[in-house]
Amino acid sequence: VGYSLMRNHDGYMLRITAGSKNLSAINLGVRFDTEEMVALQANLRYVLQTKTPLTLEFTGRLGKRIMAKADAVLTPVNFSKVSLSYIFRHNDINIYNNGDRAYNITYNQHTLNLMLMSIHIRNFSLDLGAKWDFYHYQDVLWGSDGNNNEIDNEHYYSYHLNMHYNSENAWFFTTRGSRFDAGYAYYTDNLVRRGDEPGFGVINAMWRTTFSLNSRLAVQPMIYGRVLIGRDIPMILQNTIGGSWFGHYVEQQMPFSGVNNIEFVENALIGCQVKAQQRIMDNNYIIASITAAQNAARFENLLDHGPDLGYQASYYYNSIFGPLGATVGYSERTSKPFIYVSLGFRF
Repeated sequence: VGYSLMRNHDGYMLRITAGSKNLSAINLGVRFDTEEMVALQANLRYVLQTKTPLTLEFTGRLGKRIMAKADAVLTPVNFSKVSLSYIFRHNDINIYNNGDRAYNITYNQHTLNLMLMSIHIRNFSLDLGAKWDFYHYQDVLWGSDGNNNEIDNEHYYSYHLNMHYNSENAWFFTTRGSRFDAGYAYYTDNLVRRGDEPGFGVINAMWRTTFSLNSRLAVQPMIYGRVLIGRDIPMILQNTIGGSWFGHYVEQQMPFSGVNNIEFVENALIGCQVKAQQRIMDNNYIIASITAAQNAARFENLLDHGPDLGYQASYYYNSIFGPLGATVGYSERTSKPFIYVSLGFRF
């Protein structure tokens, strides 16, 4: 939908124009960073003109991490969806411990995701679904301090309830709006239990909001956490921190200023972050953030010790190819600085 204003002798005339919505689209993306080097992603979406609208979508990613995804989405009514997805992931990830690389793990993950109900009303959505995940481990290279234990292939059936709210005006250089995500998941290996024991649960939540102090300066406080409920949580689903985004390398990854690589933490974690973003001229940004987080084996022990602190500062240029810039950071957990350079949108 577009509009134009035309002057006439009485003032102005407002003219509104509308065109048909595209039923199909092809999207291509290229990204560079100092950790994965180069990554490519392609996406194809097509809407079938059936009685109940059916959208087919295919996505592929090439790089150090490989991904292929196929989605089929039914839209019985405008605000509700039912979908079935298959995702293949090949991950080659370095895991760190207090800033030192502990081991490397290479594995394939197959995921079948059935979304039984997905309700969207304006900025709010509610999802209810079930998943099957199979993890096939290819290589695990332990460091000198590693435990050298073998990791067996494993599969899990899980049930998920997720709530989302998003009114942010931009995905990266946000200047106003809020975002809230919360969810509960229950994991089993036989649809009901995990062997002879009950399954284990996962609770996660995140809230952040952005305030514009003036036309160039914005401040964004955020609080987030993830709690695992149960015993003998498998390594592949344990809490992890590192980087600047949620779910970048693995689904349960949580950001932490000053920690650039993935690190495992205890079963209960709660963190808070404050970020400031200053725009210089039209497309240049300086971003600084500080994070404090508590983690413990049990939720009730979260306050038994002081928080881990992390700091980082970034410069970015908002180019036509996506954000181009560099980040430097330091944390008490790693006790060493890092520098990270990237170009392109995150995927």
